[in-house]
Amino acid sequence: MQQNGQVGLYDILVDPPMRRQGCGERVVRALLGWGCQRQAHSAYLQVMHNNPPALRLYARVGFREAYTCLLYTSPDPRDRTRYRMPSSA
Repeated sequence: MQQNGQVGLYDILVDPPMRRQGCGERVVRALLGWGCQRQAHSAYLQVMHNNPPALRLYARVGFREAYTCLLYTSPDPRDRTRYRMPSSA
C-alpha cells in the first residue's frame, strides 16, 4: 500500500520450503522499489519481536525500530509488536 508518501508492508510470508533462499528480501526490496516509483519517501511495517528471521531481514533492508507496543488481543508479553521504519524508502 502507498499512501501519503509512505509504503505500508503487510502480511509478508514466505512458504516454509522457500525460506532462507532470499525470497522475502527480494519481495521486500521490490515493494520498496514500487513505492519509490510512486514518490514514497518512507516505509513502515509491524513485526512480532519473537520472529528473529523477519527482524534480521528488515534490518538488512534498512528498517529500524520506531516504537514497541502491546497487542491488546493477548496478555502474553511475547506478543509485543515492533513497528519499524527506515529513514527513507
